[in-house]
Amino acid sequence: MVRQKKEGKLKMKYTEVKMDLFKTEKKYMLGHCIAQDAGMGAGIATQFRKLFGNRLINIVREQKPAVVDVVFYYSKNRKRGVYNIITKKYSTGKPSRASFDRAIEILKDKMIENDHHYLAIPLIGAGLDRLSWDDNKATLMRVFEDTDIEILVCKQ
Repeated sequence: MVRQKKEGKLKMKYTEVKMDLFKTEKKYMLGHCIAQDAGMGAGIATQFRKLFGNRLINIVREQKPAVVDVVFYYSKNRKRGVYNIITKKYSTGKPSRASFDRAIEILKDKMIENDHHYLAIPLIGAGLDRLSWDDNKATLMRVFEDTDIEILVCKQ
């Protein structure tokens, strides 16, 4: 079970590497930011869509998530899990700092709930969404610091 720090003993692991996100070890759950409308028609979301098919989009839409929610999808055929982090209402829009930060807090809660210890992500929120990667990284570090979750940031 994912543990949270009680007396300063647990420490998250954070690593940035230059590699293809989709070639990470299967132990890593994948994560990316999407819109509430689940359009997934641009950026790295198109690669998720290609790999996981329209079922990924359908699962997100069926759950009718709110902005800042996180929808987990697990493909038994691919043996990969995906955290769809909802940071904005429309695919053509941009997230706010507040919506990104809150969605990352929800992501942490979902990972603890699902007992997942490994997360591989691209530079979330910093591509088409145009948020500052330095600020996004600071959010990740702050939110996950009291867990034993390992975060692998894959830069291409």
